[in-house]
Amino acid sequence: MLEEKGDIMLKIAILGVGSRGATTYGDYLITLKDKVKITAICDIDLNKLAYYQKKYHLDASSCFSNTTDFFKAGKLADLLIIATLDQQHYEHAMQALDLDYHLLLEKPISPSIEECIEIEKKALEKKRVVVICHVLRYTAFYRKIKEIIDSKQLGDIVNINSVENVGYWHQAHSFVRGNWRNSKETAPMILAKCCHDTDLLNWLIGKKPLYVSSYGSLSYFKKENAPKGSASRCIDCPVRSQCPYDAIQYYVEGAKKLKQPGWPYDVVVLDPTPEKLLEALKTSPYGRCVFDCDNDVVDHQVLNIQYEDQITVAHTMCAFSKECYRTLRVYGTMGDLIANGLTNEIIVHPFKTGEEIVIDATKLTNDLSGHLGGDHVMLDELINLLEGHPANLDSSIEKSVMSHLVCMAAEESRLHQGQSISIEEFKKQHS
Repeated sequence: MLEEKGDIMLKIAILGVGSRGATTYGDYLITLKDKVKITAICDIDLNKLAYYQKKYHLDASSCFSNTTDFFKAGKLADLLIIATLDQQHYEHAMQALDLDYHLLLEKPISPSIEECIEIEKKALEKKRVVVICHVLRYTAFYRKIKEIIDSKQLGDIVNINSVENVGYWHQAHSFVRGNWRNSKETAPMILAKCCHDTDLLNWLIGKKPLYVSSYGSLSYFKKENAPKGSASRCIDCPVRSQCPYDAIQYYVEGAKKLKQPGWPYDVVVLDPTPEKLLEALKTSPYGRCVFDCDNDVVDHQVLNIQYEDQITVAHTMCAFSKECYRTLRVYGTMGDLIANGLTNEIIVHPFKTGEEIVIDATKLTNDLSGHLGGDHVMLDELINLLEGHPANLDSSIEKSVMSHLVCMAAEESRLHQGQSISIEEFKKQHS
């Protein structure tokens, strides 16, 4: 799908060189130097811009500190990666589509369902490929689960129990101190975090979700739960040694244990060292007490979803786990399946034989980095598609909007004490 004759490689621009745009995507793309070329970047952080200009060997004229100048420069690549803040996705995606870019768009598509639908319509009108970063669809782990379900080894699916263990440290980093802490600035947590899960459920079940109800709240990360004598910053706190959310212990001492600290340390400061991290935590949002932030997103939430054919789903998202991982239990008429994203183990119990089939998903792939390897597979398949090769591209925008509808309807339900919401009616109200 390269449009200019004589092109020998795909040209890629990156809007937002943060932990996803640069660390996840850009740094992988530069390992594919015989296939792709990063031709432009844009970020409002001048330090990041200078750092990645050097790392990606770009001229200053290809580096932009604001999106106005970036889009005024015209079409600078075949594919644009949009990894800006959630609230900015709509504006940036629409401008990019007007310039005929293909898009790799970070999830969530937008915190507004109206904007999600408009981006989808625009992409279809312009005949542009828009891929949403629902990267879990690309993992060997979940593709194996999908294969088992589709093979009917479990018979007909009756119920799924799904759990996202956010991780206490991840909650503190991203949803209390970090960019996704406040729903007024980004998106409700159920959308920001769990559109992955609702997307997986829609894909695995292969039926339409009909109704959703939800409960959840911010119960712990509030001022009234601060330890007695605590300070507004960890670096000044006399009781931080007793707190599992101590930023100095987590970032500075954590970095000392690693040869090359990456995410989440590089979110606090570029090229992180213990010394740089300690200095940054004096003023950075990541040095704040978790009980003294401007966060408002939930720290636990449950969803009940009714699908076609009377299939039911119970999904739980909770901050208070040691590790960050997902589990899945699928109940079918002929068998059940248990999947653990921490151990990468899938266990199948066919009722007829009574046996237990254990699948080690680590043996299905050579790459378990970045969402169990999904980040890299998604990029590889998108590149293959745009180069005109066969590709198993699972997360086009046409397939992804429904996951956002479920999450946004769930948030509507939560705000109304668990009221059952019709997905179809909710879509009509917002279209």
